[in-house]
Amino acid sequence: MLNTSYVTGNHSFKVGADWRIDAYRDRNVRGTSGIWTFSNNETADPYVQSGSLGGANLGNAYASFLLGLGDSAAYRPRKIPNSRKTSWSLFAQDTWKITRKLTFTYGVRWDRQGAADEIPSGAWRSSLPTTPNPSVGGLMGATIYEGSGAGRCNCSFTTSL
Repeated sequence: MLNTSYVTGNHSFKVGADWRIDAYRDRNVRGTSGIWTFSNNETADPYVQSGSLGGANLGNAYASFLLGLGDSAAYRPRKIPNSRKTSWSLFAQDTWKITRKLTFTYGVRWDRQGAADEIPSGAWRSSLPTTPNPSVGGLMGATIYEGSGAGRCNCSFTTSL
């Protein structure tokens, strides 16, 4: 932030500028140690096909957990997105002391908020209804990824200042 003032006679002029980089970083580690599910299937009677007998469930999910017999396991890779945006502000102001009891303050201000951009580029995605989706036989509506190269749209979703 840079401000300066100049006083002359009954006027007090002020001008200034401000430039900022706003950053957001989310250390997303949810699921990186593994996600396990347990059910009563592992501790139920192996000779009963449905896992229940006469309406009562056989086995116990907590017992399966204690034995270390999981139904499924999943792992999510760690994601650390970094988004940044820049902003500019400029202003000019005059405080005019017309009389001892009357002061008139006026000015102008200009603010520019840039769009957020992901650093490094390529992790942001968007749905585009006009792009053919190869996983459903080319029907329209697919997810596109920002950036350049294989699997990317060779585009940028935002423009920097």
